[in-house]
Amino acid sequence: MPKPRKPWLEELATTYDLRRIDQRRDSELALGVIDDPDRQEQRFEYFHPDREGNIAYYGAGGSGKTSALRSLALAASITPRSGGVHIYGIDFAGGGLSLLEPLPGVGAISDGGDDERVGRLFRWLRDTADLRASRYSAARAPTITEYRRVSGETQEPRILVLIDGLGAFRTEYEGSVDKAAILQLFQQLLVDGRGVGIHFAVTADRPAAIPASLATAFQRKVVLRQTDDDGYRYLGLPRDVLSPTSPAGRAMQVGGPQELQLAILGDNVNVAAQAKMIEQLAEFVSGLDCLLYTSRCV
Repeated sequence: MPKPRKPWLEELATTYDLRRIDQRRDSELALGVIDDPDRQEQRFEYFHPDREGNIAYYGAGGSGKTSALRSLALAASITPRSGGVHIYGIDFAGGGLSLLEPLPGVGAISDGGDDERVGRLFRWLRDTADLRASRYSAARAPTITEYRRVSGETQEPRILVLIDGLGAFRTEYEGSVDKAAILQLFQQLLVDGRGVGIHFAVTADRPAAIPASLATAFQRKVVLRQTDDDGYRYLGLPRDVLSPTSPAGRAMQVGGPQELQLAILGDNVNVAAQAKMIEQLAEFVSGLDCLLYTSRCV
């Protein structure tokens, strides 16, 4: 007799290779694989920047939140069927974003303590947002995707800004009048950036690191393993899905209790292995750009 069908799906794997997820456009950036028991299916999950604006990852140490930022940047580097993405990073954690520097789409990865570079980045973002706002308004385009379509500027780049350690960023930039001005620019861009193709992806080690006044600007919230049950309660999530033994990258999403495993490049979470694979992807993406846009290689 044939083996009876199980009334449930197999548990999510501990790793999923980003290269095996259908990632082609900057309007939907691959996150990983989601388990949807109500529909009896496991499917690819995406972040939609035009609709959701910004994304926040909450997680305790070792839960995989820095890897999540890197994976989002890697997904944003694979967009052969749309315009490209320019990526900038501000690192207030352990330097994990520096692995992204070989990617051709990465403009700069700044250390959180480099006030000059951080300030210059935010002032440039503000100027870029203002210039784009006037152009998009004239074209009656509410998003960068729509602007590309109606204007013919198909290669207008989307901008993705990574901040690893938002709590440390707030603590550092609330300390003086000059730095507070940079924090104010950040808060403005969280709201104004979505319509002109400027988006933020941030990490926080606890829910309180992102106050309610900022949390509303992050329509996609991904919750990794927390230090205690209070973190899940604060975000309105069940306490019995994730545990201290959950693998790095295992997460839930606010607004959807389905379990999610965030993707990485390859299947080896070792930092040295990730660095090598990112270098290989950088070479591949550079070659792909040359094939698609010959003028870039002249």
